[in-house]
Amino acid sequence: MSLRKTKKSSGFTVVELIVATVVATVTLAALVGVITAFTQQYSVIAVRQNLNTDAQAAISQINDDVRNSTGVALYNMISDPNAPLTRTGTYNDVPGNPDAAASDTSYNWRMGTNRLLLMQPSRGSDNKPVYSDPATLSGPVNIIVYYVKNATLYRRVISDVVNTIPTLTCSVETTGGCTQGSVVDKKIVGNLNTSGSVDGASSFVVTYYDNNHLQIPLQPGPDGNPDYYPFSNTQSVAVNLDLGKNQTGTSLVDAKGALTQIRSTTPVQVTQKSLFPSSLVAGPGGIRGYMSGQLYAQTVATSGPIDLNWNAVIGSADQPANVMTSNKYCGSGATYGTVTCATKPVSMVYGSKIFGNLCATNQTTNPGVGGSTVGPGLNGTQYTLGYKPNCTAPDVVTPKFDKGAFTSKMLPTSKQGSDASCNGIFGTNTSTLDANTTYTTSNVSLLRCTAMLKGNVYIKKDLFLTYGATLKVDNSVTERPIIVVNGKVTLNWSSSIQPNASGIAPYIVSFDSSNAACSDSDTNCCNAFDNDGCAPIAFSNGDLQNSISRNAISIFYSVATPGTLFQSYYAGIRLTWNGTIRAGALSGQRISYESGSKIILDQ
Repeated sequence: MSLRKTKKSSGFTVVELIVATVVATVTLAALVGVITAFTQQYSVIAVRQNLNTDAQAAISQINDDVRNSTGVALYNMISDPNAPLTRTGTYNDVPGNPDAAASDTSYNWRMGTNRLLLMQPSRGSDNKPVYSDPATLSGPVNIIVYYVKNATLYRRVISDVVNTIPTLTCSVETTGGCTQGSVVDKKIVGNLNTSGSVDGASSFVVTYYDNNHLQIPLQPGPDGNPDYYPFSNTQSVAVNLDLGKNQTGTSLVDAKGALTQIRSTTPVQVTQKSLFPSSLVAGPGGIRGYMSGQLYAQTVATSGPIDLNWNAVIGSADQPANVMTSNKYCGSGATYGTVTCATKPVSMVYGSKIFGNLCATNQTTNPGVGGSTVGPGLNGTQYTLGYKPNCTAPDVVTPKFDKGAFTSKMLPTSKQGSDASCNGIFGTNTSTLDANTTYTTSNVSLLRCTAMLKGNVYIKKDLFLTYGATLKVDNSVTERPIIVVNGKVTLNWSSSIQPNASGIAPYIVSFDSSNAACSDSDTNCCNAFDNDGCAPIAFSNGDLQNSISRNAISIFYSVATPGTLFQSYYAGIRLTWNGTIRAGALSGQRISYESGSKIILDQ
């Protein structure tokens, strides 16, 4: 019997091949998935890294600008005709006329939580700051505007006179990244996250802090509108940027923030900042200087005429002023009654002078005639060009005040005006004006004595200080007190209004007018420039015309009032006979200074 060797067959069965194929397919699919995920993740990481780099560069640019700024601007006072309109977006109430028509152009950029305005010294051709006084680092100012358009953050320069960078006046609200000649608003960063808003504005957030490192909140002012003026006390800002980009179905967001200290050249005193947009604001009655009257202020703005006569001056060689009139109530197109004024809004004769800038709408020639001049300040053109031809000034309205809201907070019981009066010759030499108290029946009269102001008060008659009388804010007061007076406010013969030890001075507003019913009302009368909080009493343009010539606030013969704010709501303010007022700001329908009187405004 023979033996045979059996050979095993090599290879896989069909079942084995199927199983192997399935395993290989699953493994390959998993490997492809891993590779794809890794590729996508790498792409996401790369995009995120780019966003992070862009955010860091943007923050660095903003930091540099903040650190080289002298402060935050509420809005630009250098004319920029293509800036947002009064009623554009969320900035229509910062500050400006909230009653203006949608077509009423104000030419102002405004600060806000999604917009940053910084003040910086102007720079010359060597890119070094231009100072009119190097010792105090004072001089012309540029406004740097950071704004958002179409999910992109831009940097805009509104330059003062001596600068190789021209003022940019092309439309940015329409196009973004505006161009004039070879100069373009600088693109700081794109790809702002639009999840919070259509244009990405909510992805650029600015937080403002005071000198105590406390956040400055947006609160309603005395008139009930948002009060942005405390933001002028800003000492540092924090900027937050949210960048977003959709990559492989994933929305990426990077947020970068920084707290940056502003390099202020002078200490900012919180309590002395004005509620008004300018140092001096006059309504349709305009500004009148006469017989060697002197006005010193950083900004002088009016919607009416400016009339300087017989050596009256605005500004000085070492303290130049920024003077503006929108000419709204003069010449063709005037909307206010029959105010008498020339087609050209500025008249200067017999040695009167303006030191600084003059921007007057429809002023076609330099108004300096008969020995009068509009000229630059210290060091010639290093400060200003003086008269600016073909200049369109921003419209200015006197501040609104909600009298009804104010009076509603007074205590239910009242006192007589005599209860707050004092007499240093024949009676008591001290008195007190109690907080949230209404004084009726008689005037509050101070004669050679001192009255301590404890808080907000409402005086239904007149407030009268004479012969060295003093009204002083009590040291217990921690916020600027408001004094509302239905009648006239008179200070004369060396009387004064003084701040307390913390530097807190009052805000005094007179409602005196030719319409006695409006003056005596506890709320605002309806009128052309203030149509909310109205009493059932009409206050017409005719009433306003008649009231402008009234001296609701009169100051003469050496009255010093550091930091105080004065406002004549319906009528005018007049200084005469060597009256001297040193205040924070003035506002009235007409402001007159004459006969050697002097206005020095600290704002």
